[in-house]
Amino acid sequence: MVIGVLLLAGVTISSLGIFLFYQFQSARLQESTLQAQREKTHKIADGIEDYLRITLQLSRSITSLVAPVRQDKNTIETLLRRMLHSAPEEMVYGIGVWYEPQVFDEKTPFFGPYVHRASSPDAAPVLTYEWCMPEYNFPQQPWYLAGKHARGKTVFTEPYFDTDLIYMTASRAFYDKDQNFIGVTSVDMVLPLLQKFVAQYNTSQEESVYIITEQGHIFIHPKEAELLDYVRSQGLQPNSILDVQEKDLQAFQRSQQLTDQVRVSAAVADVNWRIYITADRNKIFSRINDLKNNLLWATALIWLLFLFLFALLIQAHKARVKHNKLKERLHEQAQKQQLLQQINDALEVKVKERTLELEAANQKISNLNQQLQAENLRMGAELDVTRRLQQMVLPRPEELTRIPGLDIAGFMQPATEVGGDYYDVLLHQDHVKIGIGDVTGHGLESGVVMLMVQMAVRTLLAHDVSNPKVFLQTLNRALYDNVQRMHSDKNLTLALLDYHQGQLTVSGQHEELLIVRKNAHIERLDTLHLGFMVGLIDDISNMLGLAHISLDSGDGIVLYTDGVTEARNAEEEIYGVQRLIDSIAWHWDKSCAADVCQAIIKDLNSYIGDAQVRDDITLLVLRRE
Repeated sequence: MVIGVLLLAGVTISSLGIFLFYQFQSARLQESTLQAQREKTHKIADGIEDYLRITLQLSRSITSLVAPVRQDKNTIETLLRRMLHSAPEEMVYGIGVWYEPQVFDEKTPFFGPYVHRASSPDAAPVLTYEWCMPEYNFPQQPWYLAGKHARGKTVFTEPYFDTDLIYMTASRAFYDKDQNFIGVTSVDMVLPLLQKFVAQYNTSQEESVYIITEQGHIFIHPKEAELLDYVRSQGLQPNSILDVQEKDLQAFQRSQQLTDQVRVSAAVADVNWRIYITADRNKIFSRINDLKNNLLWATALIWLLFLFLFALLIQAHKARVKHNKLKERLHEQAQKQQLLQQINDALEVKVKERTLELEAANQKISNLNQQLQAENLRMGAELDVTRRLQQMVLPRPEELTRIPGLDIAGFMQPATEVGGDYYDVLLHQDHVKIGIGDVTGHGLESGVVMLMVQMAVRTLLAHDVSNPKVFLQTLNRALYDNVQRMHSDKNLTLALLDYHQGQLTVSGQHEELLIVRKNAHIERLDTLHLGFMVGLIDDISNMLGLAHISLDSGDGIVLYTDGVTEARNAEEEIYGVQRLIDSIAWHWDKSCAADVCQAIIKDLNSYIGDAQVRDDITLLVLRRE
């Protein structure tokens, strides 16, 4: 009876422990599930903001170029064509410049040239003035008024549906030198890529990812067809998903009995959208239900075990009667155990013999592996020589190692036999000049422009041109004259960095400069305000700026061209700036810059897979020793 009471106490305590464990574990599982949903919404929001950043940069560039131009129709038309040519075709449909009435000249009350893509991909862009008619009255259009009242800030309209596509317009006011309002520039975006980016997160049957715009319209929803059918059943006639409002979505969810939902959200700052992820409560918290069921089964098993043991105790007294017979059986069992022990000893001897044979075989395999590794290294060295023959104009590794105080590594892979990417690292006296650029397109013509830039940088450096702004303006004028002589439309983004004893000065417009601190924290420097595209116009002196950065020991920078961030995998998904930042942070603790560079390129190639490389890939890693 004493043993039975002890068993009952043990079972009761175990059941209480299981209950407390369930309370704690279910709360932890619920919070971890919600946190994962929140992180996903913020990741989607970051991706959309990166997508809109290209349009923001294009809007700023157009505004800065057209502001000083007055009564020069040909110059404005040429700028619009060049800017549209340099913009991503799959993102930007058209660009326009719209002047206040009688501001461009007194004879033209409404002046607003607009350049847009042609219906055929191979056709030249179309320049039109059809929206300058008095009946359209563009100064009173909502997009114009929004840009006018934003005081120099780029603003986005609500998405709108037209000719089977969803568009969105970015508008920005521009002013004369006395800060008098002149007009508004517009960039019309097409959003299929953005829709595809969000759609990749709608692969799960257990949840829905959708976006609600600033004015409460639905932009993207995984059940778009069902939602439109429901709205039409209510007597409305929507042309697209944009005609559906949030209240319609709520009514649709009630009709689908989707009321018991868990919902998290995040905001997209530039357009005031909200990203929502909803999931059925029972499905998203299924692990909690599974845990509850498993613990109930465990509790039931414990009580069944208690009843079983209690029954055994009742039968224990009957076992005493058979005690003598059990002793005889135990003696027989001991004899059998002795025989089994002898057999086990013999087996151990055999196992030792086989182990020695396996060790000898493993040693032979190890020797063969070492020979294979040596052969692979030899073949890799031969391949490396072949690559270096194609990149003889790039700085040699031994040049980089002679630069005091910096650990530098670079990588360049042209998309064709001749690439348009440029980078160089030059030591002049006790200063280091670092350059990186990306010529539009690739091929022979882009490669020639790249070589011009390299020679111009070396020449100016040899003549002790130390002022960064003078350096970049002189280089731009020389390249512009050569490009005009070539009758070419090539130009490039170019950033130049001057390093001396831990101090870095940056000038010129290129991709973002990534500043990596020794603890792997990464800061992003937008170079848009530091310069302009080189070779596009003859004078960029009033567009140049400087940024100053201090580097401590272990700090560094990473420079790249858009061939890295815009590389695509087989599903046409871009690699992106955030994935590059994550890769840098993950590998920054490696022993040298070359290892960091190689690790990032390895990660990039793994992401691309078997997809075609469409643009030159250049990466430069510098770390202060």
